[in-house]
Amino acid sequence: MPPSSVIDSPVQKEIMDLVRSSGEPLQPKEMAEELDRSRNSINSALRKLKDAEELAQPAYGLYDLPERVEKEKVNQMEDVELPLGQDEEDPTGGSGNRSVQIPLYSLQASAGTGEPALKEEVRDYISYDRRQLRREVGADPDDLAVLTVQGISMKPTLTPGDRILVVRHNGGALKDGSIYVLRNPASGVIVKRLFWETETAARLEGDNSRVPQNEIKADDDGHIEGWEVLGQVVRVQQHL
Repeated sequence: MPPSSVIDSPVQKEIMDLVRSSGEPLQPKEMAEELDRSRNSINSALRKLKDAEELAQPAYGLYDLPERVEKEKVNQMEDVELPLGQDEEDPTGGSGNRSVQIPLYSLQASAGTGEPALKEEVRDYISYDRRQLRREVGADPDDLAVLTVQGISMKPTLTPGDRILVVRHNGGALKDGSIYVLRNPASGVIVKRLFWETETAARLEGDNSRVPQNEIKADDDGHIEGWEVLGQVVRVQQHL
């Protein structure tokens, strides 16, 4: 592991002290609130700490000490969990400690040319295993939403009728090759895979090679011009 001298800023030192004192992985927003720091400064420090291998990510959106992450991986090998996306009764007898309800929105994500943005209304609630969401997705249930896919540009990864579990975007860096739900006034809401060409230019591409790509630009902070990033796709429930 690199020497501790890589921790060269007050924000990084505060984050490391906070993570060491915590008994579980932490999210950037939790750190920002606890340390009274801006989300941007926290995200910037986290990227440097992760690159220096001072912190590790046990799941999307969570940060912890590398040694604790490795220990948790060993423990998880002995666990057997139900797949995400299956509605199951709460084994705690209805106490709500195990299952959590994630809203299914009327908003649809088009894997095609896009559709006009629909009014976002909750149609239903989908039951997920709270513990497995925390472990594998690493997001607070309040930051999750379920959308329905329409269109064919993401086939075979996504097909019309599939339900996608989305982590709402918190303004952090967009990951190369990941699938995002985005919206702009012209195209409406679409779901595509994002690839960075340079630091300020990227493309939105479907997994279906017959569908044209969307060329996009980004500013110095990584925000995409003209597009609102709604969230990142982290799970798919195939339509039967």
